[in-house]
Amino acid sequence: KDSRVSYHDSRISAQDIDADYVWDCAGYPASLDEYTQAKYLCVNSAFVTQCHWHSPEFYRTKAVAAKWGWVFFIPLQNRCSVGYLYNRSITDVSVIKQDVLKIIADHNLIPSDHTREINFNSYIKNQVITDRVCYTGNKGFFLEPLESLTIDGIFMSVEAGMEKAGLRQPSDNFDRLNDHMHDVFAEMEYFIMLHYAAGSQYKSEFWEFAVERAKKCLDQPAPKLTNLLGRRAYDIVRNGLGLG
Repeated sequence: KDSRVSYHDSRISAQDIDADYVWDCAGYPASLDEYTQAKYLCVNSAFVTQCHWHSPEFYRTKAVAAKWGWVFFIPLQNRCSVGYLYNRSITDVSVIKQDVLKIIADHNLIPSDHTREINFNSYIKNQVITDRVCYTGNKGFFLEPLESLTIDGIFMSVEAGMEKAGLRQPSDNFDRLNDHMHDVFAEMEYFIMLHYAAGSQYKSEFWEFAVERAKKCLDQPAPKLTNLLGRRAYDIVRNGLGLG
């Protein structure tokens, strides 16, 4: 072990740590009382199946529309992780378990018994940056995984924490830093909802719900653009949807 690292095998909070500045990456919060939940995002559950293979049969992550949501395919060295994202208020997991078997078969994969059900919310902490703590990772915020934008948000929160801690362009104005992180979150949500706006080939209660939510989101003034994606990414998606 590195003598400079102090390891504590216990559940503690950032306030228990004797340090000038703390990056809190303690994972999903026990309560969302100090968080703001996303207004429009459509899915809040996932059913994940591991499909084993001897070597990857494709090398890029896929995301495909499904009747009750959408499905990711993440190719790994000895398996493909298949996750069906859906809204548990609309569809029971028993329906998802049956539908995903058809989708897996269509991709010539073999499902295993290694499965997992995950319920989640999309949220951001009201104060991502405080006078001595930067809440990052799932402790700071989380969004549904379409486009994996949470990863980009983590980098931006770490940079904001470094600024507050005085490691980069020091600033005592953490209200400005928090406003910036909430702008990032709003931009990520808006960009995700662009993907739902055109609907899919499926006619279901989920897609009616998703398209309605997307229209409500897009009817609002566009969020303040940060350096997260850039104008070109918006133009590509909006033109593809025929939104101009």
